[in-house]
Amino acid sequence: MQMFKLDHGWELAVPDGWIMENQEIGSYIFYPPDPEDTTTLYASVIHSEHQKMKVPEYMMQETFERSIPANAQGVSIITSVHCKAFFLLSADGTYRVGAGFFTDGELLSLNVYASSEEKVREVAAGFGQVKLERG
Repeated sequence: MQMFKLDHGWELAVPDGWIMENQEIGSYIFYPPDPEDTTTLYASVIHSEHQKMKVPEYMMQETFERSIPANAQGVSIITSVHCKAFFLLSADGTYRVGAGFFTDGELLSLNVYASSEEKVREVAAGFGQVKLERG
């Protein structure tokens, strides 16, 4: 795994050799160099303040939890940042692992999609290495 630095002090581990595209501020896509492999990781960084005060952690958590599909299964990820994660197999056969990492004023939302459960879990294994460097 290799570490990538994202906005607002977040760091993320992805498989070695993967390519990162910064779509816009706070929005990233990661994918393998093999064009035959459609596995994709989407990362979104949200920084939120109200009247120069960071939004409380519980609100950042609630923001992420509203994005979890009702039929998703909970997943446990051991990390130094508070996290909530899920696994889902969609009707079209796409596997997905999503995770939200949150603290006061900060939310990192990750979603990995793949054609096999093995691939999606392989990429999601790096989620346990997520870090937040607070400035």
